[in-house]
Formats: sequence, structure tokens, C-alpha cells
Amino acid sequence: MQFVQLSAKDADSIVELEKLAYVNYDVPQITKNQIENLLSNGFILGIEDKRKLLSCIQIFEENNTAWSVWGIATLPGMQGKGLADKLLKRVIELAKEKGTIKKITTTIRPGNERSLKLFSANLEIPLFCDSWLHT
Repeated sequence: MQFVQLSAKDADSIVELEKLAYVNYDVPQITKNQIENLLSNGFILGIEDKRKLLSCIQIFEENNTAWSVWGIATLPGMQGKGLADKLLKRVIELAKEKGTIKKITTTIRPGNERSLKLFSANLEIPLFCDSWLHT
């Protein structure tokens, strides 16, 4: 398994990964257009094995001092194996390497204990969580 920087050419794989990862949740699915917009002011980091995308994290660069985690998705068969943890730790390393990032924000759906545990266990940079409301 290896980290990969994803690009617009990976949009189909990202959309498919999210569709599979969130099949049991009532959440809006990311579109190719949203991926392209995100990539214009952020990045998507993935974990691949044998060229198959297993997990990814989407980061929006709000400004020179703040990043926002837009989403993390992992294939159902790979969930619970630490891939999201590895991605978040790598994002934190990248933030430290950049040297100017003072906070990372995210929004977590109410009741999503896995995400709360993931984020609270990994942050050395302050994280600000909002409740996610779906209308």
C-alpha cells in the first residue's frame, strides 16, 4: 500500500469509492465537478494497493493557516484497518511540513462516533468540529 496524490483524472475512482463507502448513510455524494473545484484550492490524498484506490481524504485549503477536511472515504472491506488513521496522520505531517497551518477543521455527522474517535485521537494541530446537518 502506498500514499498517492490524486488528481482530476482520478475523479471516477473517487466518486466510486465514496459511493461504496457511504452506501449505508444518507449523505450527499461527491461529484466530478466538486472534485475539480476542491483540487483548485486543495488536494486529495489516497491510499492505493496494486493501483486500486482503497481510501482517500479530501483537504480544502481555506487559507495559508487553515485546512478543512471535506471527507474521508474507505472501501467497506477495508474499513477498520487503520487506513483513515494513516491518511489523517499524513495530512498532519504535511501541515507541519508546510509550517504555516495552525488549525484543521472538519464537520462530523451527529452520532458518527468512529469519526469523532479518529479525529480526537490524531490531532496535534487544533481541530474544530461542527455538527453536520443534512436537510
